[in-house]
Amino acid sequence: MVNLGFFGGVISGIDATFIFWVIAFLVCLGITNYIFTRFFKNQKMVGTSIAVLTSVAIVYFTSRKYPNFLNDIFYSFGMDPDTILQILPWVGLVVAIVIVLVWGFAMLFMVSGAMLIISGATGLTYNQTAAIIIGTILFLLGLWMWWRRKRKLRGGGGKTPKPKRGQSYLKIQINGNGNTNPSPGTYSIKEGKNTTVKAINPGNLSYWLVNGVRYNKSSSISVNMKTNYTVVAVFGKITQPPKPRTDILINEAIQFKKWTHTQKNPKFYQNWAHYLSWLKRKRYGNSEADIMNKLYVTKKDIINVVKRYILIPN
Repeated sequence: MVNLGFFGGVISGIDATFIFWVIAFLVCLGITNYIFTRFFKNQKMVGTSIAVLTSVAIVYFTSRKYPNFLNDIFYSFGMDPDTILQILPWVGLVVAIVIVLVWGFAMLFMVSGAMLIISGATGLTYNQTAAIIIGTILFLLGLWMWWRRKRKLRGGGGKTPKPKRGQSYLKIQINGNGNTNPSPGTYSIKEGKNTTVKAINPGNLSYWLVNGVRYNKSSSISVNMKTNYTVVAVFGKITQPPKPRTDILINEAIQFKKWTHTQKNPKFYQNWAHYLSWLKRKRYGNSEADIMNKLYVTKKDIINVVKRYILIPN
């Protein structure tokens, strides 16, 4: 016979009462999340976090105050509470699938972890220590997955995800002390749709950058989503425009040209596209627009460097 040890206490503690409070938590979470995410329309994760904490508090204090709530209900109908074990696991599975489809695996891990922590804190499971430790691990894992997803969505790591068919991506960034509506982040928008980005405090706005091209001060700016756009709202007083770093473009072009001569077919690599890939690998940006934004150069500057330092034979 296999001795499950540390984890066995958690598994053995899964009874009708535990499953009942899990389902109660998930139902409560669905209701409170619906309410709070509509109250915090622009910060849905804040609403979801409040919903999770509210549901945890409701289930925790209710289970502590009415520990025999499930038994009292079933015995009043002359039924054995353990018969719920034949029904509630399937209900729990359906709810778990809904959570994954609506919020993803990160939320499922956080919910599962929270329930294990509650079960350990309230004594619903036999091995309370094991439940709390495993629950904490699952909750932190879900929190890390959510944070990583949000970081990637806001452009904090990796490339902008490939847009779905019929959609383009609008990446909104801010520079300085200010904010925008919609808030900074990356949004998937239907192709051809006119989209407006507004400055929340336009009095402090200096100018806009759209795919590296500078536009004059305005309270808002609109783009037609025929392609991907990166819109940067620059706030604060600009005493002097940033100096274009064409020197970096030239130095990298020289190094790139030398590298092509180490390849079997140098002319195959000596073009604009491979030079951009070289700049991306050197972490000057994730796209042409991003490179122009970070180096304060224009597309014409890049083309001129390519013509002068890469396409012309040595």
